[in-house]
Amino acid sequence: MKPRVVILDETMEKTAAELNERLIEALTRRKVLTDKRIADAMRTAPRHHFLDSFSAAIGEFDLRQREGIARALEAAYADDALMLSWGRHGRGLASISQPTVVVEMLEALDVRAEESVLEVGAGSGWNAALMAELVGAQGRVVTVEVSEELARAAQERLLPWKQVSVLCADGRLGAPAEAPYDRIIVTAGTRKIYDAWMNQLEIGGILVTPIDAGMDFSPMLRIVKRDDRLEVKELSYARFVPLRSVHARQPDPPGTPVEKLLHRI
Repeated sequence: MKPRVVILDETMEKTAAELNERLIEALTRRKVLTDKRIADAMRTAPRHHFLDSFSAAIGEFDLRQREGIARALEAAYADDALMLSWGRHGRGLASISQPTVVVEMLEALDVRAEESVLEVGAGSGWNAALMAELVGAQGRVVTVEVSEELARAAQERLLPWKQVSVLCADGRLGAPAEAPYDRIIVTAGTRKIYDAWMNQLEIGGILVTPIDAGMDFSPMLRIVKRDDRLEVKELSYARFVPLRSVHARQPDPPGTPVEKLLHRI
């Protein structure tokens, strides 16, 4: 089995750092990235360290292969989503989100030092690493991934961050053993805001999620849990792979359909 943590030579790591800095500067110029802490986290946990083989708009790449490494790094640091795995009929099962979207969601989540964060959908592990940098050594990040293969790879990549736990489980149920959480982020399109998520979120806590509204691009939502209500704000439109269960025929847990929340905005 090929290693999942890619170590490049000194020259290529320098090239990757330059491409990463160019991406950070572009996001900052566009005022997508305004939080210096997130910029610092992107430098400490660079995107290419959470990739091996992936599909981009310009082709298929593998950072473990020396041939074509420069072009692979260019693709890794483009402001594009990258596919990590495919299912039947060419359906995407997992991706690493577009950096613009990652940053917008993290800024909306407003993660603070020493907080506890739940992530539904570990994917490559990159987002969990960024959040680990934001919560610091005294904080906690629990990331839940339905795919055993992705969970194992993410766990290997996230070893340097002791405050991160990777669970292979049905993310629709959250991670009750580690609850409550100050923040919850969902990285797959959902048609429900599941009761388990809201029950595990602290009063005053924030949940950020993309929704699956049956369109190619659907809005992301920022939800603040109050004592007596939910404050819902619509963010940008984006495209995500749909949230999935361990087994296709598994009953759908209880939750609020996203259409009901959209009517409150």
